Amino acid sequence: MSLGIHIVVLSLVLAAVQAPAMAASSVPDSTVAPDILKSCYDEARWPIHAQPAYVTGGERVREQRRNGFNRDVFFMNALCDDMAKPDSDKAALASHCGDRIADMLKAYGRKVRPHAERTRDICQAMTGQPVSMDGI
Repeated sequence: MSLGIHIVVLSLVLAAVQAPAMAASSVPDSTVAPDILKSCYDEARWPIHAQPAYVTGGERVREQRRNGFNRDVFFMNALCDDMAKPDSDKAALASHCGDRIADMLKAYGRKVRPHAERTRDICQAMTGQPVSMDGI
């Protein structure tokens, strides 16, 4: 066999050996119930779903809103990921969650109150710590 075929075969063998290890490492080790984690991700997307353009727009507009960058959604998704890790500092994450919710209350006002209460309950369930924030 030629050298090119040997390289291709070797790369396929290495890929087959590494695939189970990579698949196992991509699954997060989480002590949080899957339904609570899904609720966290759903509440993280709230700023997108509450936009008037998303509510009244067609499917193209909704897809653009979902795929566009939203700072609040990005940071809340990261917070959900951090809270799902079993070896994280839960007290610091609860404090950070309260800060994020207080920032949203300042930015959006009273219309964000039900979302803030749901997010607080989710953060308390995921961290096991009380979440304090201004305005609630």
